[in-house]
Amino acid sequence: MIKLEIGNLHHSIKMAVSWLPAFLLLIALSGCASTTDIGKYQNKDEYYNTINEQSQGRYALITLLDGQSFRVHNLNIGIDATSWSDDKADDIKFIQTSKLYSIQVTDRTGGLTHGLGYGVLAGALAGASYALLIGKTSEVQEPPVLLGAIGGALLGAVSGSIIGVTVGEPSYFIINQRESK
Repeated sequence: MIKLEIGNLHHSIKMAVSWLPAFLLLIALSGCASTTDIGKYQNKDEYYNTINEQSQGRYALITLLDGQSFRVHNLNIGIDATSWSDDKADDIKFIQTSKLYSIQVTDRTGGLTHGLGYGVLAGALAGASYALLIGKTSEVQEPPVLLGAIGGALLGAVSGSIIGVTVGEPSYFIINQRESK
């Protein structure tokens, strides 16, 4: 009798772990970012306007063609020049747009919504799976799967939101191509 219960425990754990690769893939895909190239826009003005809209009020990471990177605030890119606010010196800095390689803008609100969504989904699946696992391996009355899913969804919502806000949802914009060596 005891050997049978240990066998059932082993089988339940094996079944619960079998969906782990799919779960990890889901979590990994939740961190995907978008890269935008000018090819999808009619002209540079339209492309730059999109970047300006996304970067207003946010911090951005600009990378120059020579590899230097700067964290900037209130970026404004134009055909000839790009400007941003320098919070330390309380003034505005300028650089030639032709010296820019890329711009990364991170949307924390988008990260929050995606983190919340993925957290609820992953938490509900994990909570329901845990409730099924406990119900099959214990002599205690089987816990309701719905209760496990709700509990897991709540925990997933909190943790997913925190991770989403922290990581954010980055968008990458390529401004100028680097020359091949």
